[in-house]
Amino acid sequence: MVSEEFFQRDEVGFEEWAVTPRPEVLIPEGRQRKFTRNEFVGKLNQDPPAVIISHTDADGLGAAALLRWMTNDNALIFTVDYNEPYGLGDAIEDIDVHLHSTIPVYISDLNLNNDEVVETLVGMENQVFWFDHHQWDEDIVTRLEEGGVQMNIDTDECATSLIAQERDDLPERLQEVAEVTRDIDLWIRDDPRSSDLALIAYAIDREDYIDTITRNGMDHPQWVESALTDKKIEENELHEFAVDTAEIIRDGQLGYNVAFTYVKQCNTSQIGNELVENGDADIAVVMQPNKVSIYSHSENGVFDHCNKVAEKLGGGGHPTASGFPVPVQTFGETAEYWSSSGRNVWSQVLRAIEEVVNEVEE
Repeated sequence: MVSEEFFQRDEVGFEEWAVTPRPEVLIPEGRQRKFTRNEFVGKLNQDPPAVIISHTDADGLGAAALLRWMTNDNALIFTVDYNEPYGLGDAIEDIDVHLHSTIPVYISDLNLNNDEVVETLVGMENQVFWFDHHQWDEDIVTRLEEGGVQMNIDTDECATSLIAQERDDLPERLQEVAEVTRDIDLWIRDDPRSSDLALIAYAIDREDYIDTITRNGMDHPQWVESALTDKKIEENELHEFAVDTAEIIRDGQLGYNVAFTYVKQCNTSQIGNELVENGDADIAVVMQPNKVSIYSHSENGVFDHCNKVAEKLGGGGHPTASGFPVPVQTFGETAEYWSSSGRNVWSQVLRAIEEVVNEVEE
């Protein structure tokens, strides 16, 4: 058993702690997948009145909160990130197999740009409602709509604000949550509270986030404020570390400067945006022990294809902010990824960027 001291900042020092995976990342994917599936299927067998599947950031959790309120607070909520071992496709397949009632299924802040579960979705007896704001393959949207899935997609909204538009009787506190969530998720950043809301989604447990904003809206309890303060200190330190240790690949043939940096789990969007907005990078690749995020400037239009790069590597997202799983296949490659601060996957990411650049220029 690995000593707990291995993970303690006071024992290993800040620089090593800043790149050391959190303990849960070290659990084998097969075991994580089995545990999550068993837990989810067990809840499906309890005959919930509705099922909600949503993303894990502030928008995904906000969307889940609004959907739960709309379904009278008793829905089964399952939150999933793109890089987690048991993913969206797994959950949909298990709903099809294990859910023996025609209750509604809601999916929010997640996109589906492959054929993984399209046929399963269109063949389900359950009514499926999908709310999202990412870039979609139009053919997949058409197939889902023709198969009876109610698709509600708008790239000018976030999932939470999109859902808020569905009900005129939404409580004022939840309407406010939707507006603040939209401000941060679309990078409008006019509301100073929005960056705090995004951090709270990472600072506390997902279910606790959903519960507290459902009950309190933007009026956070003291325990949430305390967690936010601690998270801000940690995030600021990790942010500075990631920016200071970033390395830029200046590839004249590619035509873009690509910054690579590696840091333990944190909110990477601020890191990526500083590298492309205030640094010399056109594209920023922020690597973490269990996932990779890719960013470009959201306003100058230099590179608006981050989602296409992510799709080539098994992920997805927005044109200027996307993510994908770490592109490794074996434990040995994973160990090298951790120990080399991600350098063993640089070539794969650069190759994916080059492929996208070539496709766009054709």
